[in-house]
Amino acid sequence: MTSAPSQSAPERARVASRPGLQDIPRPAPAFASDGSGSELLEARLGGPAERVAGLRPLRGRHPVIVHIAVTVVLWVALVALLVLLGRFLTDVLVPHAGVGLAERSYNDWLEDQRAPLREHVSWIGSTLSGGVVIPLVVAIACISLAVVRRWRLAAFFLTAILVEVTAYRAIVSLVPRERPDVDRLENLPLLHSFPSGHVAATVAVYGGLALVLAVHVRDSRWRYAAYAFGVAMPLFVAMSRMYRGMHNPTDALAGLLMGCLAVAVAVFVCRIDGVAVRNREREAAP
Repeated sequence: MTSAPSQSAPERARVASRPGLQDIPRPAPAFASDGSGSELLEARLGGPAERVAGLRPLRGRHPVIVHIAVTVVLWVALVALLVLLGRFLTDVLVPHAGVGLAERSYNDWLEDQRAPLREHVSWIGSTLSGGVVIPLVVAIACISLAVVRRWRLAAFFLTAILVEVTAYRAIVSLVPRERPDVDRLENLPLLHSFPSGHVAATVAVYGGLALVLAVHVRDSRWRYAAYAFGVAMPLFVAMSRMYRGMHNPTDALAGLLMGCLAVAVAVFVCRIDGVAVRNREREAAP
């Protein structure tokens, strides 16, 4: 019985250099699982969040106090901006720049397009962004994130919707605007037209959810799907609310803006939270 011929040194080196099974590259998973939290809420080194967290009134404070203080300041700025825009719209653009006539014509056209199936579809859009589904979605998201100890992500969703809801209540009381003069399909307060709270809530909740998913996924197809969802949902709700005679087009646009600002506030405040936590840990270290 003959033994197998021995390999020469070059042949042994060539075999050793071949990749094993553990070295074969595998496709990256669709979802990141590094457990480090959302990159969306991480402050950039030397960025605005670090500078705000380093301000003297906030330095050394508990992260919850920092969170509330910064949120209140940004909330006031958001409300002031939307009130100014609303007043400019209702006092200048609508009566003097032809915006009111254009919106009235569009609202009348939408009313002429009504049909049973379209009304049912618009009801779905309104319900998905209404006062029952939105709190339920936020509660499920926050509880799920709390279970896995993703506290800042939970704070992000809760802050976004609270900023949106409370800002909406303040703005509609300061900018009373009548809803479109058409046959309205819902019985809601007449002077609560500006801005659209349903559209703003959709951006704050579904848009915020899409943004977090897009940051966490690695597969570009899932990322584009998340972005598409985040854009499609507010547009669907905006069309539904206008179709049902509840808002003018400029009210829907204001709702989109307010929702985006609520998400921006939540992102910025949660980034500051992360800096505040690290600063306190650094100060407590021996």
